[in-house]
Amino acid sequence: DTGNEGFYVAALIGILIGAICLGIYELKRHIFDYLYKNGEYEQMVEAHRLAEQKEKEANFIFTQQWENTPLAAIQWDRRFRITRWNPSAREIFGYSEQEAVGQSLGLIFMPDDFEKVKKKWRGIWSSKKGGRSVSVCVNREGKKVDCEWHDSVLTKDGGAFGITSFVEDISSQVKSKKIIKSQADFDSLTGLPNRRQMMKKIERSIANCKNTQEYSALIFLDLDHFKDINDTQGHDVGDIVLKAFAQRLKVMVRHNDTVARFGGDEFVVLVEGLGRNRKSAMENVQLVADKLLVTGEGLCKIAGVNYDLDVSGGVALFNSSVSDAGELLKSADLAMYQVKQNGRKGICFYDESLSLEAEYRVEVQRSLREGLEKNEFELYSQPIVDIKGEHRFFETLLRWRRGKRSIVPAADFIDILANSPMILNVGYWIVENVCKNINQLRERNLWGQGSAFFVNVSPKQLSDGDFSKRVREILDENGILPEWIVMEITEESLIDRSDHVINQLNELVGLGVRVALDDFGTGYSSLALLRDLPIQFLKLDKEFVRNLEEDPNN
Repeated sequence: DTGNEGFYVAALIGILIGAICLGIYELKRHIFDYLYKNGEYEQMVEAHRLAEQKEKEANFIFTQQWENTPLAAIQWDRRFRITRWNPSAREIFGYSEQEAVGQSLGLIFMPDDFEKVKKKWRGIWSSKKGGRSVSVCVNREGKKVDCEWHDSVLTKDGGAFGITSFVEDISSQVKSKKIIKSQADFDSLTGLPNRRQMMKKIERSIANCKNTQEYSALIFLDLDHFKDINDTQGHDVGDIVLKAFAQRLKVMVRHNDTVARFGGDEFVVLVEGLGRNRKSAMENVQLVADKLLVTGEGLCKIAGVNYDLDVSGGVALFNSSVSDAGELLKSADLAMYQVKQNGRKGICFYDESLSLEAEYRVEVQRSLREGLEKNEFELYSQPIVDIKGEHRFFETLLRWRRGKRSIVPAADFIDILANSPMILNVGYWIVENVCKNINQLRERNLWGQGSAFFVNVSPKQLSDGDFSKRVREILDENGILPEWIVMEITEESLIDRSDHVINQLNELVGLGVRVALDDFGTGYSSLALLRDLPIQFLKLDKEFVRNLEEDPNN
């Protein structure tokens, strides 16, 4: 019946299952007997044991690396949820593992930044390729941390299920790069853009002029007699003065103008957007320049000493016709040099005649150097006759016989020589040869008691800190008494009556050398000079004595 049939079927199935199990058992036993007899069972067991051991070692090494790496190690899933968090991550970001795991990775990002990096990471999920990136994160205190991320995609059965990121705190490197960049582009003392940065700015301004057809201007500024502050008060005081001037300069210019320090006491101001009309552009930049001229007035007070500085400036106006930043800077510098030549403290606009004058000066200076090397200079002595008709003094005159030609007029080279670095070597050459002339007169018994040679000294020579020392050495080497030399200075040397110039004069007088002031009364001189400076002789300008005998009012 139906019940018996069901029983037989179940019994049959049971018998079949039992037979299958018995067969499997017998199969395993036969395989085991085979492996055992052939010595392969022990090898299989050993291989399995070694595999387990290597897996444990690998897990141990990974755990050690994960826990001890100085990099923050973070694992996270497709929903950007943190799944693992190592101790270094706590050090960098401030969150413990318990606080971080389960949180969104946005925990260590600003919201806007997190949205940006999520887009990048979605690309990593899609490609299943790791990557490297730099991001700005935030720690628990809200402080920004510059981080470099190294991401690896975790895959299983061909699908990505997570990402492991090793994160390095590169804040110190980023800071160092910023410092290096700042040092490359900005002056370390004043914080102003330096020459390199300003030249880039000028080049961009030139390009902008070509687009707008507007005028801009470059103003080259130099502090008059700033070197005297460094020489007499020290560089620390000089640095304070420069910083004060830089800060004042930034306030004096318009908000869209650029101020840079080119080194030493040289500053450059770029004035842009002066319009398309040349005349109005010149008027506008003149207004700016006039303000800059008074920048150094009442500048600062250091250790009870007030510092006021005069400023000399050159202006180069430009538009789309200019193409070279270096030439533009040169033009402004030439205009500033013209102010220096005219007595300092002022503003001069560049024109082409200044370039011609500069080219002439360069050519004369080159020829002067050749002249010194070829012994083309000659000294002449002009007697100074006293009221009795006697001449005990001689004025030394420098003449230049260029090549085999006639003597070059003094007016064509003396001023250029006096304002060039060459004057130091030529000046010492003059003192040396005056000493030789004195010894020749002594040998011929033509050197009388009280006789002396007057020797001209330029402001640049007095600015040389070794001038009095070198003069003493030359006198000693030639056996010349100091009182046989009278150093003749001009009013220009005494415009500011700086401590440095006064010290040089006092040192010369201390040696026994006498000092004469030339052209007294024609410029800035006053009777106060006779009180304040060690002067033994006054030479009045010829305009005061030309009609001395005829003019009853003289």
